[in-house]
Amino acid sequence: MASFESKRRALGVPSLAQPPLRGQRGEKGATGPAGSGATGATGADGTNGATGATGATGATGSTGATGAGATGATGATGAAGATGATGTGAPKAGAIHETFCGGTSSAVTATSSNADIGDLGWNTIAQVDATDAAVQKQAASAGAIGHVRLLSPSLNTSAFFYLYLGNPDSGIIAMADWKEFTWRVRFDTSAFGTEGVGLCSVITDDGSGPEDWVFFLASGGNILAQAQHGFTASTHDTGVAVDGNFHDCRVVQASSSSIEFYIDGSLVFTATTHLPTVPLMPAAFAECGGFGIGFQTHVDLDDFILIPV
Repeated sequence: MASFESKRRALGVPSLAQPPLRGQRGEKGATGPAGSGATGATGADGTNGATGATGATGATGSTGATGAGATGATGATGAAGATGATGTGAPKAGAIHETFCGGTSSAVTATSSNADIGDLGWNTIAQVDATDAAVQKQAASAGAIGHVRLLSPSLNTSAFFYLYLGNPDSGIIAMADWKEFTWRVRFDTSAFGTEGVGLCSVITDDGSGPEDWVFFLASGGNILAQAQHGFTASTHDTGVAVDGNFHDCRVVQASSSSIEFYIDGSLVFTATTHLPTVPLMPAAFAECGGFGIGFQTHVDLDDFILIPV
């Protein structure tokens, strides 16, 4: 059987029992053990950062080393030049070339009637018929393969001895017809007289000598270059010593008013006054200085070449 009190509770009637007295606060309970919570979930990926600003322009790089380019290929051969037009002037005679290797082998004196000297048949003319004036064949020597020696007379007065090619009374070649000539010559180093080589006009034996010439002259010292017309001359000291050696003495008609003198290829004088105007001939001479018997001068002649225009 249910108790009374339980019936009262069932009917909602308050209990008639006295309320319990409030008890004293109990002591604080001990700290419980640390919780072991589960690991949190991984966070989501962050968003991409903003694009960085454009960097500054880099500094200009240094100049690179010079390249060593390969040599270019050889150019093609140029086309042949056009054939020159045929000249209308009359042909000139060929060059005159004398080696002095031919002709007579005996000495030719001032009294010889027919000299026949060299390959071309040169002749002589003397101011005085002195027997010691002569043209002598010489053996080969340093700088010359066969040559002749033109010896002056030896007298107490000056006197010349000429070797020439052509006609001594008229000359053989007009000024307008030759371009250049060369004598290969060795002058005497003594000063017992004068020697000369070149082209000259009429040769007479009266002692006056040619009126016109283009000559190289020597009397010891230095070689002289001379252009002469009517016995009036332009003379120049070339500064080239008479040294006992052969020299190539060349003359060129540069123009109608200019004659050039060369020694061994070097220009030594240009004559513009007192130029010859008459026909000339190749010639050489040796002239004694009047020192007496036994004192002669000479000139050695190896080659002569004349080139026409």
